[in-house]
Amino acid sequence: MMRTLILIAVAVTLSLATTPFGARAAERASLRAQVTATRSVLTVGDFFDNAGAVANQPLFRAPDLGDTGTVPALDVLRRARAAGLHNPESNGLLQITVHRAALTVTPDNLREMVRDALAERMGLENPDTLDISYAGSLPNVIVDPAALEPVTIARLTHSMRSGRFDALFALQLGNRVAPFAVSGVARETAEVVTLARRLSRGETVTARDVKTIRVPKATLRNDTITDPAAVIGMALRRPQSAGRLLAPRDLEKPIAVARRSKVIITYKLAGLTLTVQGEAMTDGVKGDVIDILNTQSSRVVQALVTGPGRVSVQPRAAGRIASLQEAIQ
Repeated sequence: MMRTLILIAVAVTLSLATTPFGARAAERASLRAQVTATRSVLTVGDFFDNAGAVANQPLFRAPDLGDTGTVPALDVLRRARAAGLHNPESNGLLQITVHRAALTVTPDNLREMVRDALAERMGLENPDTLDISYAGSLPNVIVDPAALEPVTIARLTHSMRSGRFDALFALQLGNRVAPFAVSGVARETAEVVTLARRLSRGETVTARDVKTIRVPKATLRNDTITDPAAVIGMALRRPQSAGRLLAPRDLEKPIAVARRSKVIITYKLAGLTLTVQGEAMTDGVKGDVIDILNTQSSRVVQALVTGPGRVSVQPRAAGRIASLQEAIQ
């Protein structure tokens, strides 16, 4: 009899020793205190660890996207048992907190989608050239993060003449799709040059005097200046206010030599260079040929304006030094 009992004890001990502890523990499902739902229906596997073969059995409808609620633990245990879960562990919980996962799409996200879609429709390489205004403010929208495309633009119309557009979003809300419409005006813009401050007639434009802004492309004239390099260093033909768009007719080369101003006349001939003082008879910009009074000889000569207060004379009879000396005297 004693020998039989010893053999039974040994057999039981060997059986326990050959059964991993984790495998024995895994046989009992354990209730979770918090559940995050990614679908519209909550299953046994959402509430319990180690739910086994019944993990996909439905138990409750999930809260709305982004909402959080509670459910009594006894209700969960009761429904789980009814679904086929055997001997679940409650872990002493009285209620379970359930949160429905959601993706928040911000107004900036919606604007970016509209901008990209409009740029593609209008054939623009750079969506940032669009100036877009909306009819009213855009809200945050909540969509299903489990959806393949949580939010899409289902329909888009745009008028090139008026700039008006209408966009219809499709919002994935789990078990349904909700439409969301926006509208506004979208126009292509171009970068142009304008003045940063008011300038008077004859003032020379410097780099600090100009800035670039974007304006609707449809409102521009063909001659509107878009390159700051075409403005800097030029003088204004008439007073211009800050913010004014510029065209070539508004600009001229700055006066390098003013009428009745003193100038330095440079005579060049056969490698010989002489300078004398003179007086400008007219205004002149760099590159102009104007009349200059040689104050030493009292003769009027034609000279090329080479810079502020400087002109150059090149006698026609190259090599005639006497002509040069005569002009100077």
